[in-house]
Amino acid sequence: MSKKGIVWLITLAALIIGLSGLLVYRMFFYQRSLHEPKTIKVIDKIDDYGYKLEDRDSKLYASKFKELKILLKKKEVDEEEYTKLLTTLFVIDFYSLDNKNNKYDVGGLEFVDEVDQLTFKNFAMATYYKNVKDNTYGTRKQKLPNVTSVDIINIEDTMFNKKEEGYLVDVSWSYDSNYDASNHANITLVKDGKKLLVVKVETINEKDV
Repeated sequence: MSKKGIVWLITLAALIIGLSGLLVYRMFFYQRSLHEPKTIKVIDKIDDYGYKLEDRDSKLYASKFKELKILLKKKEVDEEEYTKLLTTLFVIDFYSLDNKNNKYDVGGLEFVDEVDQLTFKNFAMATYYKNVKDNTYGTRKQKLPNVTSVDIINIEDTMFNKKEEGYLVDVSWSYDSNYDASNHANITLVKDGKKLLVVKVETINEKDV
């Protein structure tokens, strides 16, 4: 065999080995990625209130979170504005399902009184969240809604359980597509020291996804 033929054989063998190595590498890491759960990172916090912003939250949520953080740093907090922003954040987080890992990953819990969180979560899993498929590894194909706008229609003073001062908020919202899902509710918030807490959500046109 000529020297040229030997060189070509060596080059071809090296190419085959290289491509095989690349294929094995990509298959290994692809398979590995399928078995690695998605990570969720907290990228901002409002420490005194226990509110957090995660890297999976929408641009709308991040924008409203920033507004709330600025508001709550003021010496005199405008309570009506606080009510609007908190309600807006709750609606975005609870009713946006596309960024949730599964039906157990209920949004908006940080805005709910700790005493009521478990009851609220169980109710959500049995209703609005019940059809959310698992996306722990980022492989879900299911189309789910994202809240793209929130409209605070009205805020009025209220007494919850005839003893707790708070606000009754009439709110509506829209999704990124024409999802046949809930988009209007009356939400009750009560005062707990300097914080406001969601204590009741009465969906006017309740629908499951």
